[in-house]
Amino acid sequence: MSATIWYSSFSRGIYYLSLVGSLLYATQTRPDIQFFVNLIAQFSGNPGIPHLEAAKRILRYLKSTQEFSLVLGRQGRVSQMVTYYL
Repeated sequence: MSATIWYSSFSRGIYYLSLVGSLLYATQTRPDIQFFVNLIAQFSGNPGIPHLEAAKRILRYLKSTQEFSLVLGRQGRVSQMVTYYL
């Protein structure tokens, strides 16, 4: 089995650039993943299986930490920034 076919079967139709773009959008409210998303975005030109595995790991992390977020905007009468982290 060639590497291209194996990668295609491993990725199961996930478009790497679309996934990285979505993760970059998520960094606006989740700055804790910013470094790792930037790291996998550097390999957008020629992604391999380790890069796709790293992107999937970031998605699993986001799923397990949904209650942590960065809220920007007004709450009540005073504008304030509220963050939730461990």
